[in-house]
Amino acid sequence: MNTGGKTFMLGQVGKDADGSKYIEHLEDIGVCTDHIQETESSTTGMAYIFSDVNTGDNSIVIVGGANMDYGTDREYVLGQ
Repeated sequence: MNTGGKTFMLGQVGKDADGSKYIEHLEDIGVCTDHIQETESSTTGMAYIFSDVNTGDNSIVIVGGANMDYGTDREYVLGQ
């Protein structure tokens, strides 16, 4: 759904096949990926969702990957 606004993704992916696919998919759906960093020091993170079909309970396992190395020392001003 496009509401007319611009969507940005900010983060870091590994310089690997998963990271490339992730960036390509975001660009295909109109997300600005100019602020996604690629790194060779970590792989792209993943999240896995496990569901119990009988109870509906679920668990989410997150492997942070490259985003865990992203840091909080970066400053961004978007929309200028």
